[in-house]
Amino acid sequence: MEFYIERYKNKERLDFECEVITPMFISGADTNTVELRSASIKGALRFWWRALYGREFSSIEKMKEAEGKLFGDAEKKSKIRLYVDISKPFSISNDNLVNGRTFRVHGHDLSIFDYLAFGICEYNSNLHRNVYKRKHIKPNSKFIIHFDFNNINNNSEQILKALSCINSYGGLGAKSRNGFGCISIKPLNSNISLPQITNFSGERKDFTALNNDCKPFPFQRQNRWEEALSEIGLAYRTARLSIEPRHSYQNRPLLAKPLIVRNEHISINERHSKPYFLHVSKLANNQYQGSILYIPYNYYQNDKLEEYNNVCNKVNQELERLRKQGGQ
Repeated sequence: MEFYIERYKNKERLDFECEVITPMFISGADTNTVELRSASIKGALRFWWRALYGREFSSIEKMKEAEGKLFGDAEKKSKIRLYVDISKPFSISNDNLVNGRTFRVHGHDLSIFDYLAFGICEYNSNLHRNVYKRKHIKPNSKFIIHFDFNNINNNSEQILKALSCINSYGGLGAKSRNGFGCISIKPLNSNISLPQITNFSGERKDFTALNNDCKPFPFQRQNRWEEALSEIGLAYRTARLSIEPRHSYQNRPLLAKPLIVRNEHISINERHSKPYFLHVSKLANNQYQGSILYIPYNYYQNDKLEEYNNVCNKVNQELERLRKQGGQ
């Protein structure tokens, strides 16, 4: 058998061990089956690559062209080969999430986890309680991501920065913007490390991209992920409710859509993602820290841009107040 060394020129291999920190609701086409695929990881990488590098392009078309050259598209093959190694089967559960802090509504105590998982979690009138429609990968599960790069140049550097954003601000699967599916990523190559992405600069774009107006809200360190996610979840809910009186729904749709309010006959089905990313990180001393990253983008309705900015400023002020007093 002949061996062609040319096939292995300009190639680089990078490996990362990943640990699931918060419950991960992830699947393929069948949402009833838990499945972690390379396509899901590549999708998250694409999102954070755009957040990092989208500000460098004069148009969305040029950004998409550069993205296609790196990740592949209908015409070009990806310069990155990515596959997932699961040496030990995941611990999977379809049970309700427990041990989260509660808040009181109409005389009832509700879990903040159920609030953050709205859509995955629904009230069952027969059981008289919330139930989860999807299974999840439990925290402490581990897997390895392998990368093979062609035409190295700065491709690996860009992937490292996108991985760092997932590690610090994002996650995998459904409700990752609400703090689910967080993972801790550790390089297995001794000569590399994940860079810290803290330089937020540039103009706002029409999509999620790091810019001058970004603001991180790091909360207190906790001994359990449940406490860390509860703290930022309650803080976000409190800040969101602070922008207008109860039973008033003029400002909250500016923050995120769709907006569905039970018993109020309100359903706004337009889509507009909130500019807040809830995340739980695992620290070196086995403590956990929740954080919320604000990444604003140009509101899709120009005539409401000022209202949108005012609403976000109110939320930010309340998040800062809650952060200083411990998320209560």
